[in-house]
Amino acid sequence: MPDIEERLLPADGLNNYNVFLARMELAPQGSAQFTFSVTHSMMPIGEFVVPVAAQGHGMDRMAVDAHDALLDILRQLMFRADKARSNHLKQVERVVAKPVENEFRLDTGEPEDFPEP
Repeated sequence: MPDIEERLLPADGLNNYNVFLARMELAPQGSAQFTFSVTHSMMPIGEFVVPVAAQGHGMDRMAVDAHDALLDILRQLMFRADKARSNHLKQVERVVAKPVENEFRLDTGEPEDFPEP
């Protein structure tokens, strides 16, 4: 996995979002689906459903595997969000780098002289 610059280190209390294991549903051959609920200010806003195969080590091990899968999903979402942010930042830098027509001079407050077309 590529390194992602840490702009915001995780900590409790940064915002009102939360994710937690909401339920587990058994599936054939001992596998299960774990559903994680995402909330904002205690209001549900989404769910992640993670299938987990039975490994013969009990339900707690399956819950650990489900959490590992969720963390991989969240890392991928962070990676994609960071890439999208970088693309938007490049656009902002291009726009900021372009000269603005009819700029006012800071020393006089008058429009700069531009040649007539």
